[in-house]
Amino acid sequence: MVLARRAVLVVLNPVSGRAEAAELAQPLERALREMGAGRIVVRLTDAIGDAVCWAREAGAEGFDVLLVGGGDGTVAAAATGVLEGGADLPIGILPTGTGNGLARMLRLPNDPLKAVHALHAGRPVRIDAVEVPSHDRIALVFVGAGLDAEVNRDADAASKRRFGTLAYAAATVRNLVGRRSQRLTLTLDDRREQLAGHAVSVFNAGIIEIAGIEFGPPANPHDGRLDVAVFRSPGFAAAAGQVLRLLIGRPKRAELEGAAHVHLEADPPMPVHVDGDVVGSTPLEARVRPAALRFLADASYPPVDR
Repeated sequence: MVLARRAVLVVLNPVSGRAEAAELAQPLERALREMGAGRIVVRLTDAIGDAVCWAREAGAEGFDVLLVGGGDGTVAAAATGVLEGGADLPIGILPTGTGNGLARMLRLPNDPLKAVHALHAGRPVRIDAVEVPSHDRIALVFVGAGLDAEVNRDADAASKRRFGTLAYAAATVRNLVGRRSQRLTLTLDDRREQLAGHAVSVFNAGIIEIAGIEFGPPANPHDGRLDVAVFRSPGFAAAAGQVLRLLIGRPKRAELEGAAHVHLEADPPMPVHVDGDVVGSTPLEARVRPAALRFLADASYPPVDR
C-alpha cells in the first residue's frame, strides 16, 4: 500500500473551494495513521507561496510522500516546489477545489477523505508538466489567453462556493456574448502564423471521467506534447459550439493542434491564466516538460506506456 510506513507531508489550502481545511486536518491525520503511515505532518497555507516552499523542502526534511489539499492552483504550486527541490516526491491530491481537473483525470474521488483511501490503494504515474516561462509558473492541466482567463476571473471565489461548477458555466456564457477577434501571432514549435482570434487554450491534461462518462478535449498528459485550441470566430453560436465540442471531446481536426512549445502575442493584450489562476496578460509562452512529475492515481487509472 502506497502510504504505509511512509513519512507524509500534508499541505492544505484553507481557502480553497468548498472544504474547510482546518476541519479536514484531524480526520486526515487519523485516516493516515489507520493506513500505517509513519511520520505525519499537516500544514495549512497562509499564502500560495507556502505550498511552493514546503514542497521544495519536503525531500530534504525526510518526507517520502506529499499530499496536497486544494484546487488545481494549489496542486500546481506544490508541483512547482517538487520540481525546484529535485526530490521527485510522489504527489497525492486531496481535492477541495471547485474544478479539481487533475484529480478527476487521475480518477480520484471528489471527496478528500475518500481520496486519501484511493491514494493509499493506488499507484504512481508520471505526467508531463507545462513550464510557463512568460509568467514564471508551472501548469498541470491547461493555460490560456482570452476566454479561459476571463471565465476564471469572473467565476470568483464567492460564486464558486455558492454555485460550484455552475459558476464557470455562467461566466462562460457572459464572456461569449459580444466577443470580438483581434490580431494574434501564434508560434507552435517552428510554425509561426498571424491570424484573427479571440482566445487560445493550451491543454496538457484534458479528459476527465465523471460518473463513468469521459469529458474534455483528448489531451494526453503522458505524450510529451501540448494540445492547442484557437477560437477564431467571434460569433456567440460558433464560439459556443467550439467550447461544447472541446467539452465533449469531439473537436474538429483543425481545432486542436499539437506542439511542444507555444508562444502567443496578442494586440491588444489578452488576460492569461495558469491552471485557473489569472496571472497577467500576453505575451504567453508555454513548453512541455515530459514525464516531469509523479502523481498518485486511483487503482483504476489505465496503464501508462512510458
